[in-house]
Amino acid sequence: MTQTVLIVESPNKIKKITALLGQQYKVVASVGHFRDLPRREMGVAAPDYRPHYEITKPDVVKRLRAAVRGNRVLLATDPDREGESIAWHLQQTLKLSGAERVSFQEITREALQQALAKPRPIDANLVRAQEARRVLDRLVGYRVSGVLRDLTGQALSAGRVQTPAVRLVVEREREIRAFRPLTHYQVQADFESEGLAWTAKWDFSPWLKSGEKYWLDVTYAQEVARLRRFRIASIETRTQSTRPPAPFTTSTLQQAASSQLKLRPKKTMDLAQQLFAAGLITYHRTDSPNLSDEAIEEVRNYLAEAGLGAYVPSSPNHWKSKAGAQEAHEAIRPTHIDKTDATQEADDPAAARLYQLIWTRTVASQMKNAEDQLATATLYSQETTPDGRQHSFVASGRVEIFDGWRRLLKDMEHERTPLPALQQGQSLSAQECKVVEKRTKPPGRYTEATLIKALERRGIGRPSTYASIMETLHARGYVTEKNRHLVPAEPAFAVIEALAGRFEFVEYDYTRDIEARLDEIAQGIHGYRQLVEQVDHKLDDELGQLSSVAIANTPAYTCPECGSPLGRRKGKKGWFWGCNKYPDCRYTAPDNQGKPGARRSTATTGDKHQVGDPCPQCGKGNLILRTLKKGKNESKQFLGCSGFPKCDFFSWAA
Repeated sequence: MTQTVLIVESPNKIKKITALLGQQYKVVASVGHFRDLPRREMGVAAPDYRPHYEITKPDVVKRLRAAVRGNRVLLATDPDREGESIAWHLQQTLKLSGAERVSFQEITREALQQALAKPRPIDANLVRAQEARRVLDRLVGYRVSGVLRDLTGQALSAGRVQTPAVRLVVEREREIRAFRPLTHYQVQADFESEGLAWTAKWDFSPWLKSGEKYWLDVTYAQEVARLRRFRIASIETRTQSTRPPAPFTTSTLQQAASSQLKLRPKKTMDLAQQLFAAGLITYHRTDSPNLSDEAIEEVRNYLAEAGLGAYVPSSPNHWKSKAGAQEAHEAIRPTHIDKTDATQEADDPAAARLYQLIWTRTVASQMKNAEDQLATATLYSQETTPDGRQHSFVASGRVEIFDGWRRLLKDMEHERTPLPALQQGQSLSAQECKVVEKRTKPPGRYTEATLIKALERRGIGRPSTYASIMETLHARGYVTEKNRHLVPAEPAFAVIEALAGRFEFVEYDYTRDIEARLDEIAQGIHGYRQLVEQVDHKLDDELGQLSSVAIANTPAYTCPECGSPLGRRKGKKGWFWGCNKYPDCRYTAPDNQGKPGARRSTATTGDKHQVGDPCPQCGKGNLILRTLKKGKNESKQFLGCSGFPKCDFFSWAA
């Protein structure tokens, strides 16, 4: 009997969708990508630039071929360019001449029924846009990485989006290293009125020279700090209205989850995928900050029914999207707003916390603005400094009038700092007036959250790429983390030193423009080949010029045993440094934040053999330090041949 087969990406969706649609649909999964460019060759070349693909998951393809045979097939991969591309690969690989495409942004009965009622052909423009992205990444990575390794003598790689991200981190580190702190001074007057302590700060702007920003004369600041008697010259009050934050996009979700839940971007996306597959949230790869009309109405009704009708604005809140946003899907939100907790459905407690973050942000986004009364008091000194000047001090206060969306979301930037009731012309005496020494601070290192924000602001990458960019920076050893901040390792500096100014893809504007061109392919404005050919020809020119440029290739680190360059390598247990003369020289050292670290002290035997020496028995292997356990709490070390069990050389370590 003919059956309708629904092919999704994630196996985690099968149970939920089957429960919603019933047994008349057979739901199977492609398990994400199952076909890709070949691993060991370019896979694309001029003049046609037609990609050559290979099956990466043959067992999945075999299972899918058996499932679709003789049945109607609906391709229900994720609702983005990548999902459209996977649907096309399914059509090509399984030879599905009659396959139909359906897409849904949430896994609910209503959304599924609406999608199944409106099947459509595969969008060729979206497929070409995704294919162009993949091919461009392959051209840059494959062609430039080999040259980069030759130039630096290190196992480095380049990437169309990865390298601009590395450049951001490196340039920020250079700013930090070049920064010279500046000591400057402020004067603070402390008062107490009506039992309320408050402060006023010296306004030194009238006495600064043109172009100056800080007060540097500590002696003069000390003269100002001797003032005690003041008069209120003016009091200004105004009301400030603060809009709620927008619902989450992919980028802002990753940033919030990083700062509030301490989650890595990849972990955030993995958890969001679980929530989406379970039917708890809408699709989590989006750059639109706005909700659908139906979702807005659901939130407004929820607030009214929860006794928060006074917090519902007269008209829904909407936000302007960032330049270049695709806006293919609405913002990330719960599929059912009355579900306030996902603890029972979520397998991972972190997923439940992420759901709570999404739920709170969604509801708060449709609440009224928060209202604050701001007060600014200007005080004039009734005394003068020795040069005859009177000085003004300024005090500021904030009082919340209406909490609005802050009823759900805390806003630490707007804490309550009230001023007492002050009158113009009122005379006051400061309890204390003191000089406060300050020092300028260098720009802060990026965290993963702030780096994603910087990439998004420059138009580098898209919602589906941010997490993978962060993972690549770590996997390639370009960054280490210190207190959750990204510190560039030496290989990151080597990459930017070799490529910046020589390759256009390293430039921020160029990367942003390529993203815009990919968007135009998705819209059918430009073709695939036109863009790919242009980028490839540009690489031809840049690589040709690079061969004639003398780039200093003096090794940063040399082998202490033979003097040859040391190269950074990645082994099964992580990064290490090894001599480029291997196997003639087998010197190695551990990696220490991108630099060769100190080797462990070598163990020797009574015969003066030591770790790393050629095996005295077979001459082929090298001696390595091993540990022999003797009983539960006793062990002893010995030297053995790396060729064991073919060579059984053995000697107790001294």
